[in-house]
Amino acid sequence: MGNPYRNMAKRNLTWRFFHEVEENSEAFPIDIDESEFVSELGKKIKEKVKELKNDICSDIDDDDLDLQLWKVNISNSDVDKFSSLRLQKDESKGIEKLEGINLISKYWGDLEEGFTHVIVTSNYLINQNLREKIKELTENFGNVSVQSEKEMGYFGRLSEMLTTLKKNKNRAENSILQLAYSEKIVSEGDDILYNNIKITTLKVAEGWAYIEYENEYFTSISEFIKKKEMITYPPVPKQRDLFAIGNRSYQNIREILGPKLPQRG
Repeated sequence: MGNPYRNMAKRNLTWRFFHEVEENSEAFPIDIDESEFVSELGKKIKEKVKELKNDICSDIDDDDLDLQLWKVNISNSDVDKFSSLRLQKDESKGIEKLEGINLISKYWGDLEEGFTHVIVTSNYLINQNLREKIKELTENFGNVSVQSEKEMGYFGRLSEMLTTLKKNKNRAENSILQLAYSEKIVSEGDDILYNNIKITTLKVAEGWAYIEYENEYFTSISEFIKKKEMITYPPVPKQRDLFAIGNRSYQNIREILGPKLPQRG
């Protein structure tokens, strides 16, 4: 028997970034043989991504650049579809996640010109994009709000913390951590968890709830996460979602507090 893939042709695909990675992404052509696996397509695209995003990808391992490829069939001129695209399987729209173990021939036969066939996304790139936006916003506002939260968010000494909180009682009482304690959503001694790992326990002094970590005292959940992640900008939602007190996740605490929740804290 002859090689069953001998007569398979190359496929001239077009790919672009998911809108959460890059808004209004340019379309990039890529050629690959039908007999190749999707994993090979992923390798070729990853090389191009590292070239395009060299400023943020130069120092990371290949495994950290977690590309996911999705099959689509969207006209290159349909800007609205790209900007509103949701990456979930939808047979009626021809959207499905590409699996590396499958052959290119499983997904594509004849291709229409002027269409995008692959959308590329990555949690790493999305997070980097969010960080850049947050950094830009912070710089534009002169770090006023961030500095204000920092001054009330963590302290080098317990006595300093208590003195500051008493002087700023109205504001301090409205932090998410203090509200959660005051409303009995969490209790003294509850485990402080980050990414499902116990870091310490919730402590209380003179009625004020705080987190003691690495010889510092935190009354702000955001400031604690910044310390844990070693970042200087406000935590992104995915980082906040890693935080929990006892069996209460950060999001769960916010939902229970509801209308009592401050705009910041």
